[in-house]
Amino acid sequence: MEQSSQNSLNSIFTRFPLFSLIAGICSLLACCSPPKQLLLGAFAIILAWASRNGRPLSKAARFGLILGIFSVIISIFIFVYYMLMLRFMDDPANSELVREAIRQSQELIKYFQNSANSVPVN
Repeated sequence: MEQSSQNSLNSIFTRFPLFSLIAGICSLLACCSPPKQLLLGAFAIILAWASRNGRPLSKAARFGLILGIFSVIISIFIFVYYMLMLRFMDDPANSELVREAIRQSQELIKYFQNSANSVPVN
């Protein structure tokens, strides 16, 4: 009985490197959502670290660890960028620049909407 529980525990630890790699890849794909990217990156790091189980990291665990660390760094960078942009937009001295950027983005949206509406559908 004890041996079967130990085998199931070992089989879980042997899957952690693969799960770490999958979480690392998913965290890179979640680049548009920094909270998801941060959570998936941290999950990849934790799984890679837990997969050691007294042994050196496997290749999949190393790649998962690297992708997880990279994703966490990117998500922190994106968050800091968002905060800096919010501070920039709140500054009254930059209000004219912000209005111009919004106007240009609205023109682009209208242009793409008009061009999408003019494309014939078969």
